[in-house]
Amino acid sequence: MLRERLDEGSQQYLDALSDLVMVYEEKHHPMSVPSGIAVLKHLIPAKDVTQTGIAVSTISGFLHGKRKMTTAHIRALSEYFRVSTSLLMGD
Repeated sequence: MLRERLDEGSQQYLDALSDLVMVYEEKHHPMSVPSGIAVLKHLIPAKDVTQTGIAVSTISGFLHGKRKMTTAHIRALSEYFRVSTSLLMGD
């Protein structure tokens, strides 16, 4: 993979290995889809959430399960963090 360009056979071999690794990981180490709150907890340390246009107390309510995110909240947070709204929509 460190080569600048692989020949056709090497590229096909790499593609096959990648497919086999993906199938193995899906079977033996499946990953669940994270909740929107889990994603938010991951994103928050990366940026200052006071700039989202959403009150810090409201965000705290999301994180502590006291409030549900509305569509408007999800849209604002996805724009602020520059992520897809689908990442924040999970339960």
